Amino acid sequence: MKKEGKELYGDAYQTWQKDAANFVIDGHYPVRELWVRAQNCWRSILDNQGSSILVVAHNAVNQALVATATGVPDVLAYL
Repeated sequence: MKKEGKELYGDAYQTWQKDAANFVIDGHYPVRELWVRAQNCWRSILDNQGSSILVVAHNAVNQALVATATGVPDVLAYL
């Protein structure tokens, strides 16, 4: 899969690997958009104080949730 991505998307693939916040495809910045969704998820969770909530997600979503919760600045600086 990675080999195919490198072959098909060359420069865009390199941007995604080295500078994910500036990776753009079809006019979208998917990493930035993911972080916005993660921030919105935290807002929704925090609005339900006193409720138990289970969050189940995969790798990139989990990374975005942890990073936005802890204030990791890399992508947030672009928002």
